[in-house]
Amino acid sequence: MNKNLLFQRNELLSPTQKKIRKFFGRYLFTNFFVFFFTNQKIDRDYFDIINHELKKIKYYIPKKIKNVLSIGSGLGGFEVLLQNYLSSDTKFYLLEKNFTSNKVIYGWDKNNKEAYNSIILTRKFIYLNSREKKNFYVYNVDKDKLPTKKFDLIISLKSLDYHYPFDIYKKYLKKNSTNKTIFIFDTVRPDYFKKIFKYVSTISSDKNKIHTSKRLICSNFI
Repeated sequence: MNKNLLFQRNELLSPTQKKIRKFFGRYLFTNFFVFFFTNQKIDRDYFDIINHELKKIKYYIPKKIKNVLSIGSGLGGFEVLLQNYLSSDTKFYLLEKNFTSNKVIYGWDKNNKEAYNSIILTRKFIYLNSREKKNFYVYNVDKDKLPTKKFDLIISLKSLDYHYPFDIYKKYLKKNSTNKTIFIFDTVRPDYFKKIFKYVSTISSDKNKIHTSKRLICSNFI
């Protein structure tokens, strides 16, 4: 499995690996030590994490939906598992960046300049693991023209408004959603969305050392 998983998913790091990162610093960890950490256990742990994520939210998602937009999809593992739950003709549109920052930083980035991903590897992962490869479309948000669809589900797990402001995509999301579009995302400022959507409800809460956040389900822009 590629090293970017360890940047995207901090919980995949073992206690020893976290100590190495703390002792040698984030720059050396990002550019040197991480290359020695790729193994089958990371692969299994990644699957367990995303499978657990799906189990927590799949009951909020109708099985028959046409178009899914995923913002900050990373490798695409969650979307591949979600495809097995939804109708076989559901289309998936994944938005990601296409570079790895020199220094891994976990936290809030108001300009969304950090990234730990490879579009090539995302496409390769989807090709090797998805049930219907032709139904996946991956976009580089810094270069590609973003898809214009009326999405039924817009999802962003620990990305949009968890690491960078929702407002970066607000205009785009308004244009490409309807009053029935379901939004599921993690946020560090849940009260903010009471003035953005008519319907806002909390699915779960997460209290960790990086962010205290809530996973919301929302619909109907105000």
